[in-house]
Amino acid sequence: MSTNDLAAAERVRPQSMTITVRALEEAGLIGRKPHPTDGRTMLIQLTRKGVKTLEDIFEVREDWLNSVIVEKLTDTERLELQRGLALIKRIVDTRE
Repeated sequence: MSTNDLAAAERVRPQSMTITVRALEEAGLIGRKPHPTDGRTMLIQLTRKGVKTLEDIFEVREDWLNSVIVEKLTDTERLELQRGLALIKRIVDTRE
């Protein structure tokens, strides 16, 4: 995606996204490559380090969520959550 596309997707000003992209690039998490058909546009893509960082973040979140569900919810609450997630999935599936 281009910086402008990212800004639109995140509903922020392009100038704000430019600052974010620059910081991520300096950290080695993203890189830029020329757009294949528009020579004026650069596309933003995750680097290997960026992919690994994102995977680590998701893993930490998933571990936290799993532990909360197992340790803090009753069996009845876990069933309610499962039913609620099925409803959310149905809603999401209507978008596809």
